[in-house]
Amino acid sequence: RRDVNGTLGYRELISTSDYRAKYQRGGIAGRIVDAMPNACWRGEMELIEDESKETYTPFEAAWHDLDQRLQIRAKLQRVDRLAGLSTYAVLLIGAADGNLEAELPKIAASETSSKKLIYFTAFSGGGGPAKRNDLQMDRTISTGADATIFEYDTDPKSPRFGLPLSYQLRRISADDHFAKPVHWSRIQHVAEGCLDDDVFGIPTLERVWNLLEDLE
Repeated sequence: RRDVNGTLGYRELISTSDYRAKYQRGGIAGRIVDAMPNACWRGEMELIEDESKETYTPFEAAWHDLDQRLQIRAKLQRVDRLAGLSTYAVLLIGAADGNLEAELPKIAASETSSKKLIYFTAFSGGGGPAKRNDLQMDRTISTGADATIFEYDTDPKSPRFGLPLSYQLRRISADDHFAKPVHWSRIQHVAEGCLDDDVFGIPTLERVWNLLEDLE
């Protein structure tokens, strides 16, 4: 019946801010988080639709233009690192229509279609499945998260049942948050090591947190 974590000073719940602080100040923690994303996204990245060397499809051309203009590989590496520092991270797809609340329009691949995508921005998420202890039910602390889930799909007949319908983002606008929710189709949701659902993963530093505390 001893509270080992409490006796030794280990935190029961770790916030997104805690993970970020450990990552920024701890060399070992930084290496643990960065190792896999740096290895995964090193080198060049190419998308091939038609394996024939003589054929360069409109989709391949649009992708090449988009990658050169918006540096997609670097943005994917960034959101991969952020996902390791929390239960998930998101990549906001910025379209020229600017209507974040509406569904992202689908367009055919062409030489000009990629121009309608104008930015990709990564945000750190937070939160997670409820955890039970002897006293209460609580949620993983999301303090410091830039992206939170605004609404879930609660319709059991929907193919997106249990998944986010919209997100709330902050960090950019003058009042520190977007006034309206962001539609899920404009978000790439990244979560590593999902267990209970497809939304919340396991932060890279969670399982080694006590060991990192011991080193300090």
